Amino acid sequence: MLVMAALTVSLFIFGYGFRGRGRINRFEGGLLLAAYVAYTAYLISSVFGL
Repeated sequence: MLVMAALTVSLFIFGYGFRGRGRINRFEGGLLLAAYVAYTAYLISSVFGL
């Protein structure tokens, strides 16, 4: 649960526009997506013992 909270906070930080309109670029989106996929894979592997 702490990991998903950290991902939510990082999504807010990436998306918040400190100097105008907020926008998430491809690199930031890819980073968030990679973290989500890695955490989901970790959860699946811990449930099934892979």
